[in-house]
Amino acid sequence: MGYRNPGMLLSVVFWFGDLNFRIDELEIPAVKAAIDNNKLTMLWEKDQLNMAKDSESVLEGFLEGPLKFPPTYKFDVGTDTYDTSGKKRKPAWTDRILWRLRATVPSGPTPNAGKRGSILGPSSGTKVTQHFYRSHMEYMVSDHKPVSSIFTLQFPYKVDMPLVTIMVEDEWNSIADATCTFKAAPNFARSSWDWIGLYKVGFKHHKDYVGYVWAKQEEADYHRVEHEVTFTEEELPKGSGDFILCYYSNNTSTLVGVTEPFQIQLPTSSPAGSPSDDSSDFTSEDDSVVGMKTMSRSPSPRKKKHRAQHSHSRSPSHSRSRSGSPALPKMKGLKLQPGSAHNTTDGEKEKASSEAGDRGL
Repeated sequence: MGYRNPGMLLSVVFWFGDLNFRIDELEIPAVKAAIDNNKLTMLWEKDQLNMAKDSESVLEGFLEGPLKFPPTYKFDVGTDTYDTSGKKRKPAWTDRILWRLRATVPSGPTPNAGKRGSILGPSSGTKVTQHFYRSHMEYMVSDHKPVSSIFTLQFPYKVDMPLVTIMVEDEWNSIADATCTFKAAPNFARSSWDWIGLYKVGFKHHKDYVGYVWAKQEEADYHRVEHEVTFTEEELPKGSGDFILCYYSNNTSTLVGVTEPFQIQLPTSSPAGSPSDDSSDFTSEDDSVVGMKTMSRSPSPRKKKHRAQHSHSRSPSHSRSRSGSPALPKMKGLKLQPGSAHNTTDGEKEKASSEAGDRGL
């Protein structure tokens, strides 16, 4: 053929459907006799698809399981009877399921005819195994009988060199220690939406991070080999334990770099009994003037549109924004003023309560 088959660029290709290959040379009585006597091997040799594998480049490398079922075409609709119409079509295996790996694989029978497999290249480890290949004679709504197959695909789980290598100290004992450096493999396509997440050992999903930092790619960084990122106090765990860092690639939607476990043992940053950020949560609906402590947090890597506008919640009551403070919520009958949630004295609370009582609330 005069063009390059785009499918050759793919690791695994499945080609299935009504490919319309017929049986050559044999007449209808001979074909039906072979079917009735279960001598299907006589028909394989005259099957157009099998004969074309050696001459048609489009079929190069494609494999097919053994045809141990009768030809699936052409039947009288609603029956198991081959065509009795005036055309009297010759039975044929028109409905086929083929597969091919990127490397050219020799065609022809294999030692284990009931289970076929092929390897992509000598060392890549990609493998396709066909477990069965069958027709379904019980379906009678068409002049074709459907065919099906079950495959197992095995892909290599280990690469010689990680796409991103992250380097981190064995311990983080202070906030100043919360840094790491990373470098990407040559030709690895980074994105401004890539990020490095901090995870507890044993996490199960890339969204189970404790904290994260963006691994931005600035113009000035294009020629740098190593890059450094720093975790803020807000992104660090409150307790100690074993953690790992992972690099999430937005282009591939997966983790492409992982560190060995390291320990985090940070000193307690707030004195005992001091209020936490949860003090900004409230559901009051009276007309009291309430102080609110504003917060500034960075967005979740899950929210990728409008960086400066979309927010991320670690819990339903905590909003986060990329920069600045979150807008004050508007509630019916509630006036909010920026300030400290801890400046309201007992006397002010009593006064607000008394005023609310005078208004009949």
